[in-house]
Amino acid sequence: MNDDTPPSDRTRRTIPELPEVLRAPSAEEQQMITEHQQRERKRQDNSVSKTISDTGKVWSIAIDFGASVVAGVLIGFVFDYFLGTKPWGLITWAVLGLLSGFVRFIRQAMKANREQLAKMQGRKFRTVTSSDAYDDSPENEPSGAR
Repeated sequence: MNDDTPPSDRTRRTIPELPEVLRAPSAEEQQMITEHQQRERKRQDNSVSKTISDTGKVWSIAIDFGASVVAGVLIGFVFDYFLGTKPWGLITWAVLGLLSGFVRFIRQAMKANREQLAKMQGRKFRTVTSSDAYDDSPENEPSGAR
């Protein structure tokens, strides 16, 4: 074909239709895409807040342990200062602070572990309070108890 001929004389070629993957999404498909994006954003937001929450729990446990030790040392220092028992008051109360810190650390770590297991199994974790232990209502009794 000669390029000097006017365009009307050239053989016209039809433009092929766009493949299915290249066409714009329909309104229904666009709505599905938008809903999916919103769910994904919400999931990511929950993931970030969960990570921050878990980090806060870990820091809480660590600070609680350190505070128990510091409290024991301060109480021991005060005992030694007023009673003149250097260094035995400090040593005794520092050891008591360490023991208290370890006990609290283990309890909180076990509670966090129970919460995590309950979440993994799809159950709601519920902390039992002392008032629950004395509640004699029928709904709190195990099945077949009466």
